[in-house]
Amino acid sequence: MAGGNLIALAVTLYLYRQAPRHGRPFLIAAGFIVAQEITFETLGRIPAWAPIFASVSYVNLPFLLLLTGIASVGIAWHGWVAGARPVAPKAALVV
Repeated sequence: MAGGNLIALAVTLYLYRQAPRHGRPFLIAAGFIVAQEITFETLGRIPAWAPIFASVSYVNLPFLLLLTGIASVGIAWHGWVAGARPVAPKAALVV
């Protein structure tokens, strides 16, 4: 797990360094990767975590899949709208 996170962190930081002006999403991803690793290494080692994690298995799987699908569509839509150009470039309109 730590090795995978380290590689993912290296890739995000490499991509940020390629275009720092437009690299904010890669820094945000790097932050999430670091937070994930810290949480995994701290909260994941607390004895109370195992029963909490196991309690997720009692939740209805189709319900979890529905929630995941809704969240995924919402995140994708937000990314699509946030990345859209405010107006079409003039050169593209010339035929």
